[in-house]
Amino acid sequence: MKTLRILVLLPLILFSCKDDSENTQEAFDRTALLQQELDQLILPAYAEMNEESATLESMAADFAAAPDEAGLEALRSQWLATAKAWKHAEFFNFGPIEYLGLETSVDYWPTDTYGIENAIAGDKTIDQALLNSLASNRKGIPAIEYLLFNGSTAEVLAALQESPRRMAYLQELTANLHQLVVYVESFWDPNGKNHAATFLEASGNTAGASITLLSNELIFVLSGMKNDKLGRPLGHISGTANPDLVESPYADASLPLLAENLSQLRRIFTGADSAGFDDYLNALPLGDREQSIAEDILDQLDVCDASLAAIDGSLQDAISTSPDKVETLYAELSTLNVLIKSEMMSGLGLIVTFSDGDGD
Repeated sequence: MKTLRILVLLPLILFSCKDDSENTQEAFDRTALLQQELDQLILPAYAEMNEESATLESMAADFAAAPDEAGLEALRSQWLATAKAWKHAEFFNFGPIEYLGLETSVDYWPTDTYGIENAIAGDKTIDQALLNSLASNRKGIPAIEYLLFNGSTAEVLAALQESPRRMAYLQELTANLHQLVVYVESFWDPNGKNHAATFLEASGNTAGASITLLSNELIFVLSGMKNDKLGRPLGHISGTANPDLVESPYADASLPLLAENLSQLRRIFTGADSAGFDDYLNALPLGDREQSIAEDILDQLDVCDASLAAIDGSLQDAISTSPDKVETLYAELSTLNVLIKSEMMSGLGLIVTFSDGDGD
């Protein structure tokens, strides 16, 4: 009889826990969370990207008018600032940038250096019409990196000084990037197309709801961080390590860009230290857990930060000289991915619409 009572009560207990979680999911103010993400993260990220890409375009024009070593170094620094800004905005690759079909136009890598050189060597006028006709891997942030960093300062400067078409391609790339960002931002702008209102109105937890889109983008970017930015150059796909497959092979900026991604992921998760996914998770009953899922995720973010900081020099060098440190970061990002993709999404009753195909 004692065993029977336990068997009878267990489904009731499980049902009660599930019911408590579902009640919490429905009671939590998702609109407040979305408002915080919009005001403190989404709109500022696009504004930052607008500002940095505008400065890059302006500096490229000034450099073209009077190319010298100081101007090239300044332009390189501004490229890095712009690339870092995109590592904040790329978490919002849904909504306007998706339905406009522009997700890959800003940052598609590895860049097609052969295609870029063919365009420069060709006879077609280098203008925005040409840029718009090219594949994504021949423009955007990676293509600008290639033109600015493929060689020593003296070599890059000479190549640009001696080839008006190469300089023109660089200018048009920076102009194209800024125009694209301005265009997408105008769709989010509350005073423009106002996708911001649409974002706030979709406050449910269905497949098309804003919180589902945002959480899946967290998973998508995080999966890219571990699989594409680390796994591929480590040889997890091909079986052979290839440091040249890192995200930023010419500027050696792979680790700083990865750090920006990780930092922005934390800000989105915490709602910039206000209403965020952590608060949503902390509202759930603990059940038999010692601490909340949110605390587990924040602890794991700390571990990932420490693993990233432990890698010295460039990522290319680390893959060759200290691959164990890179493997550790890969493993810690994988753990973080499981916590977000499985624990967080399940706890919040959100639908995972993205699959990275690696079993995580």
